[in-house]
Amino acid sequence: APNAAPVLKALAEALLATGDAAGASSAAGAVVAALPYDQHALALQATAWRILGDPRYGALYDYDAFVRPYVLPTPDGWPDLDSFLADLRTRLGQLHDLEAHPLQQSLRGGAQVQSLHSSPEPLFQAFFANARASVERYAAEIGEGSDPLRIRRTGVAAIQGGWSVSLKPNGFHTDHVHPQGWVSSAFYIDLPPGVDDPDKREGWIKFGQPGCATAPKLMAEHAVKPAPGTLVLFPSYMWHGTVPFTGDARRLTMAFDAVPA
Repeated sequence: APNAAPVLKALAEALLATGDAAGASSAAGAVVAALPYDQHALALQATAWRILGDPRYGALYDYDAFVRPYVLPTPDGWPDLDSFLADLRTRLGQLHDLEAHPLQQSLRGGAQVQSLHSSPEPLFQAFFANARASVERYAAEIGEGSDPLRIRRTGVAAIQGGWSVSLKPNGFHTDHVHPQGWVSSAFYIDLPPGVDDPDKREGWIKFGQPGCATAPKLMAEHAVKPAPGTLVLFPSYMWHGTVPFTGDARRLTMAFDAVPA
């Protein structure tokens, strides 16, 4: 099945690893032509463009325009954001009862609680309602365009997946994309003290380093310092990961994918 999307994406990764960026661009581009919103294919094509010096890479990976941090608005029913974060911290602490990370996910040295977006608990319903509103604000602020992110704007967003991750010291997220998403996110609740060191950037979210082998090797190009109550939004096709952190404190986050409704 030489024209099947999974086969072509595997081929693109192999060609990136062996230094054939032009071939990788062609293979990934064939997937994008058939499936314009396949976020993994978009990421692979962007990676090839970066190696080739193609100006289309900068338009697709426009960090200044497309990576945006927001302070989550305080949900109705809470006097301030700190009290809401305290309730999230307590409830997530009860739910995080696993010791190991799930298979075939990006986290290492931690655990995940899945499907929080479908929880009937008012605490989580409040979070995702305000998160959805933040995505709609993000979509309005990035403006119109013909690129795979902005062309999908409808003015209304839907949350299609929501989860929480608790990372232990030395934990991290490998570099990855969200294949079925449109806008992805990271919301910060508890952070290790190392985040305050701008040189080490422990626990920061980084962007641009591919999650597959490339020749030449490519490093991250952009990073955002997390803070409790901050929601970082970015395109689902954008490679992202986490800088490992030291110390004794955990790193507690929530995340979700949004799609146009």
